[in-house]
Amino acid sequence: MPYAELVVEALREKAEREKGCDQCNEYVYDWNYCGHCGKRLEESRMDKLLPCPFCGGKACIHKYEFIGYSSTFGVVCLDCCAETRQFYDTPAEAITAWNRRAQTKSKPITLEELRQMDQD
Repeated sequence: MPYAELVVEALREKAEREKGCDQCNEYVYDWNYCGHCGKRLEESRMDKLLPCPFCGGKACIHKYEFIGYSSTFGVVCLDCCAETRQFYDTPAEAITAWNRRAQTKSKPITLEELRQMDQD
């Protein structure tokens, strides 16, 4: 079984064992599950993440835990695995960084639109 499926299955089993959790939805670990109790992340939290700027895929918040360091957060695309390369102290900071985008080029205006602007 692939690692990703093992993690999701373990989190689901943990959620079934622990019916409640004071820390639910405070952070997410692997594929949009709470890292503390394994419950599925609320969709309202997912709506805060823009689609991946590279492939348009769905993204999730990922909690990184390193021995001897405090936990940090990043965002990862579930389709192409693009991610924030910097670690952030809170999920909100990671979401803000992920959602920051270069301004897209505006479409050229037509001659009619230019004439309409000139009349106004």
